[in-house]
Amino acid sequence: MSITCKLIYKGKVWEYIYLNPNGTLNEEDREILIWNMIDMHTRGKGKRDVKGENYKAEIKRGKYATLESFAGQSFDIILETNKGKSKMSTLLIDRVNPSLN
Repeated sequence: MSITCKLIYKGKVWEYIYLNPNGTLNEEDREILIWNMIDMHTRGKGKRDVKGENYKAEIKRGKYATLESFAGQSFDIILETNKGKSKMSTLLIDRVNPSLN
C-alpha cells in the first residue's frame, strides 16, 4: 500500500501526499486542483484561483517541507463549497533519481 498519490502532468508522473485532506470534493475535482498545483510549481507561480462546478478554490504555494522520508513543495488550498469553507494541504514530492545513488 502506498501513501503517495500520482498524477500525470504533461507526460511526467508527479507524486504527492495529502497533508490535510478534504472529504468534500470528489476525486475528479481533487485531481483538477492537484493538476493546477503542479502547473503552478512548474511555472513558478505563487497563487491561483480555480473555479469548479461545485467549488471555488484558492491555491497558495507554501514552504518547502519534509514529512518523515518525504520532502517537497507544500501547497495550501482554501475551498469554498456549498458545505462552507475548508482547507486542504498537499506536499508535491521531490524525487532523487535512484540511478545516481
